[in-house]
Amino acid sequence: MTEQASIAQPTAPHDLAHRPRGTARWVGELVVALVFVVAGALIVNGSLEQGVGWTSNGPESGYFPLRIGWLIVAVGVTQTAIAVAMARRDRRHPSTREIFLRRDRIKPLLQVFLPMVAYVVAVPWLGLYIASALFIAGFMWWHGKYKWRALPTGIAVCAVFYVLLEAWFQVDLYKGPLIEWVVEASRH
Repeated sequence: MTEQASIAQPTAPHDLAHRPRGTARWVGELVVALVFVVAGALIVNGSLEQGVGWTSNGPESGYFPLRIGWLIVAVGVTQTAIAVAMARRDRRHPSTREIFLRRDRIKPLLQVFLPMVAYVVAVPWLGLYIASALFIAGFMWWHGKYKWRALPTGIAVCAVFYVLLEAWFQVDLYKGPLIEWVVEASRH
């Protein structure tokens, strides 16, 4: 009976101290909702600059994006209301608080997020192919522990995509000033 009684007992207040700490789910929901509102407002603003009316030839170029922008704003506002309701529920019933991001999970998240940011920052200078080769190699070396295979694999993957996209399908992707400089130097 003591075993059954210990299982059926509700969580004691001192057990709440052992809950994982971190960012509440409503905070993440609110951030995403506000991103939607801002993105939708930017779309609406761009649409208004393009013209949103109807001409004798049909809709102006901002006609449909305006409606999509307002739809995105509406979704963001709705999600904001949901996040506020979640925050109120968490304040009334702290034991039901949902964790969006525990503090012990921030480091692994940053180990993936920061290299992605570095990749996005590197693309304008290195181009898609060199930045992608370094990104793939870096992830293989750092996360996969493939020390000697990382760089050849990154180069091979990008070479395959170069042949596939540039040569076969003739889709010109951004190569960046470094490759352009090498091409210009090889011509002289």
